[in-house]
Amino acid sequence: MKVTGKIANQGLKAVSEKSPLQRGRRTPRIWVVVADKGIARIFRKPDVHIELIGELHPDETEQAALTNQTLGRVVGGSLHHTYEPHMAQSRQDELLFAQDVAKWLEKANGDDAFDRLVLAASPRMLGDLRAVMNKTVQGRIAAEVDKDLTGLDEITLRKALDQILWF
Repeated sequence: MKVTGKIANQGLKAVSEKSPLQRGRRTPRIWVVVADKGIARIFRKPDVHIELIGELHPDETEQAALTNQTLGRVVGGSLHHTYEPHMAQSRQDELLFAQDVAKWLEKANGDDAFDRLVLAASPRMLGDLRAVMNKTVQGRIAAEVDKDLTGLDEITLRKALDQILWF
């Protein structure tokens, strides 16, 4: 998985500083993950606005030459062996990307980079993330939005999230 932006250049420490105490309480560090099968955009919400801190992109699979014609399950008796596709390569890539995003969020959680997480993803990607995300990261999820918002710029995304969420 390819990581770009501030989180790639400066590391998680640069975007995970704790907020100052106000009346004995800290404001939670909220991250917003906007994802689909081809990109995961990571935002943080330091105050009333959101800031893009990085993007996660799937790697080109090393096994791109292998297709479902060469992989699959054997169908038929011992005399006739044909390969039937078990799963389309694009779907396999989607699942691998969801696993990579979940592992990356687990690492960020382990580094105490955020307190609360908002997931906005296409319904399929959201389901894939739920299936592979560990319980500690799931425990930090404040809200989920089953909508693909990856094509929106930061201003439009903020407006869309304001209509869906109050945070």
